[in-house]
Amino acid sequence: MDEDGEPVPDGWPEGFGPGPRVGMRPGYSVIEAANWYAYVSNNPVKYVDPTGMWTFQLGVFASGGGSGAGGKVEVGIAVGYDKENKRLSVGIYSTEGAGVYLGAGGSVGISGTLTGADSVKELEGPSGVIGGSGGAGTSFGVDISVPPEDPGVSLSFGVGGGAESHAFVTDTQVEAIEANLFQIDKKIVDTVIGVINNSLPPLTPRIPEL
Repeated sequence: MDEDGEPVPDGWPEGFGPGPRVGMRPGYSVIEAANWYAYVSNNPVKYVDPTGMWTFQLGVFASGGGSGAGGKVEVGIAVGYDKENKRLSVGIYSTEGAGVYLGAGGSVGISGTLTGADSVKELEGPSGVIGGSGGAGTSFGVDISVPPEDPGVSLSFGVGGGAESHAFVTDTQVEAIEANLFQIDKKIVDTVIGVINNSLPPLTPRIPEL
């Protein structure tokens, strides 16, 4: 029923259906429609691209600290995709950050970061990062970045030791170019993405295909 007591198609009030119009999209079951994670096949941890926009960063980093303070530097390459506008962006980035560091230790390694931004240019500027790492000899870390719009998740593997948690304020600089994929063969782009994904360490976030 709508607010006036009248029946609506498939029981969905206007603006509350899973599709762009009133009612359910063809092929959707009631269970899928009621599942807020249906757009990511009920796996919001593995699939984090509901809008068709993403950026992926692959970089090398050095981090460490003690006595309550620490920091991190990172450089690498970034790739972004805007599905709606068929726009691919590629760039080189550098990030510096410092802040609260609980524990002691340090590591050097590689990291992969996935966000919901539509261009690598949007990665530029300040943001907050919270996370932690641990290990003896080989360290594993998780970071969550909280920029104003498009948060990201980062997994890192490195050589080092200690256990720590941190909250950093970071600043990222990006040198980027963009290309319209209407002019680029999709198979070529997917092949490049596949090569990058196959070269990443286990558990590192993967770049979605176009």
